[in-house]
Amino acid sequence: MRMEKHQSQKKSNTWKELKNSISYVEISFIVHVTEDIQKALKAVRNILPELYSDNVSFKKEDLWGHHKNLIILVKTTIKKKNVSHAFIENLYNKLNTSDKDKLSKDFKKRLDNKKMFFLRLDKQKAYLGKITLGSIDPIIIKIKLNFFPNNFKEIINPIK
Repeated sequence: MRMEKHQSQKKSNTWKELKNSISYVEISFIVHVTEDIQKALKAVRNILPELYSDNVSFKKEDLWGHHKNLIILVKTTIKKKNVSHAFIENLYNKLNTSDKDKLSKDFKKRLDNKKMFFLRLDKQKAYLGKITLGSIDPIIIKIKLNFFPNNFKEIINPIK
């Protein structure tokens, strides 16, 4: 009986540790002078959980390209645990199986030595409401973790 309680307590503690494993989520993207910034913001709001999409604020920074063209860097950091957990769960639920498999397969390549997990989403498809991995003019997601997971599912499973 005593041993069962210890094992159950150990599982519970592990669950709490994993549940609290996400320190923050950073979302960033660039807007070229030829793009409509409102449409780009809509694309990003489409990847946020509906409950929180209007509550996330973005900072804009003007940058200048190689040819002196204006580029706007748009960024937000989600630090509230309930919002970051909802974001990750929403993202995971909306990704197709192929993208989930790709994240699992490339997991070690996407995790740096500072426990930052990186992924890029297709901004054009996000505007249309479809969440897919992409590398051309992407929405960049950085997930700061408090531990080194072995695979992508270890980030997602504790949130569910």
